[in-house]
Amino acid sequence: MNTIRDILNWAAEYLKSHNIPSARLDSEVLFSFILNKDHTYLYTNFEKPILPEEHKKFKELIERRGKREPVSYITGEKEFWSLKFKVTKDTLIPRPETEILVQAVLDIIISKKLEVFNLQSSIFNPIHILDIGTGSGNIAVSIAKESPESNVFTVDKSDSALSVAKENAIIHNVAGRITFLKGDLYIPFNPPSPPFVKEGKEGLFDIIVSNPPYIPTGDIEGLMPEVREWEPKRALDGGKDGLEIIRKIIKDAPLFLKPAPAGLKQGSGGFLALEIGFGQGEEVSHIISGTDKFHNIKTIKDLSGIERVVTAWKR
Repeated sequence: MNTIRDILNWAAEYLKSHNIPSARLDSEVLFSFILNKDHTYLYTNFEKPILPEEHKKFKELIERRGKREPVSYITGEKEFWSLKFKVTKDTLIPRPETEILVQAVLDIIISKKLEVFNLQSSIFNPIHILDIGTGSGNIAVSIAKESPESNVFTVDKSDSALSVAKENAIIHNVAGRITFLKGDLYIPFNPPSPPFVKEGKEGLFDIIVSNPPYIPTGDIEGLMPEVREWEPKRALDGGKDGLEIIRKIIKDAPLFLKPAPAGLKQGSGGFLALEIGFGQGEEVSHIISGTDKFHNIKTIKDLSGIERVVTAWKR
C-alpha cells in the first residue's frame, strides 16, 4: 500500500512533467485538502499508508491541476486576510496584494474615528463603504470583519459572484452589515433609488473601494494559463489600455462620496481607493487629478516595490 511519502513524490513528479512551477507545494496542499489535515500532519506521517479511496480522489485532483486548473478552484477556497473564502470559477481568486487595498481602507476608518473622538463628539455615525466589483466579497467581508462600525454596499454584474459573496459574508458573520446589489458600477444607485437612499444619491459613501479589471485586453493572452483559461475575463479585462473601468469609477466617484463634515479638517471627506496594475500608478493619478475633484493623491507600493494602490480624498 502506498504511503503519504510515495503519493506526494508521485504527485510532484507528475505536476513537474506538466510544467507546474509549484509542483511540490500544490501536491501537499491538495493532499492536505483530501485528508482534511494541515501540512504538519503530512510531514510527521510520511510513512503512513493511505487508503485506496484517498489515493483515487487525490489522483483526480492532481490530474485537474495538471491541466492548469488553479488550486483554489479545485479546493473551492482561498485564504485572504487570514480568513478562508469560498471561491468558484465565477469569481476572481483573491490575491495577497489586494490585502494592501484592505489595509488602506482600514487605516482611513481608524483615522476618521480618531478625528471624531478628538472633537470630543459623543456621536459616531456608521461608516458607509461601497465595494465596486465585489467578486467573492473578500474585500467587503474583510473590512466588515475588522470594522464593526462599517456598513458595506457591494455591487457586481454577476449573480453567481454575488451568491458566492453572500455565502462568504454569512460564513464570517458579517452578512447583517453588507448589502449586495446587482449592477454595473454605480447603476444600482441611479433612480429609482433603493429604499436606503433617502435624499438622492449624492454623498452616499464615506469610502469607495475597488479592485477593478485593469489588465489591457491585448495582454490577457500572455497571462499564465491558470489565469487566462480559468479566471473570469470580465474580472480581468480593463479594455485597450487596462484603464477603461478605472476611468468610469473615477469619473462618477465625486458624486457618490461625502464632503468633509463641518468642523473637520480637509481630508476628512470621501475617500477613494483603487487597486491598479503594474506601471499604472502615474496614469491613474493623472486621471484622478484631471477631474479637479480630488486632492492628496497617493500611491502605495507592495512588498516588491510595485505601485499597487492609488488613493485620493474628495475636495
